[in-house]
Amino acid sequence: MKHDFSHHDYERSLLAGLYCETAEKYGEAVSIVFCDPRNMLSIVYYLGRQVWRKQIPFITACYSLLFHIKREAIFINGHYLGDKRMYHATIQGFL
Repeated sequence: MKHDFSHHDYERSLLAGLYCETAEKYGEAVSIVFCDPRNMLSIVYYLGRQVWRKQIPFITACYSLLFHIKREAIFINGHYLGDKRMYHATIQGFL
């Protein structure tokens, strides 16, 4: 069982590095929520919470669920980040 998902280790290590860098750079100003893409319930809950808080429209949440859920997907305030090079600029736009 230990090696069942070892083929995803590279993607997980990239995301882990990005999350650590984010925590160091922004500290308490940014909250990181990691949702395992195999656990659709946690993803639906996260996006539903974003809709409930009126941070994203319902249509955006549905579109994200249907078209952008994948292992390396990054969402900032419920919005899918298509270009990972815009990661820090997008975060700073929300701060």
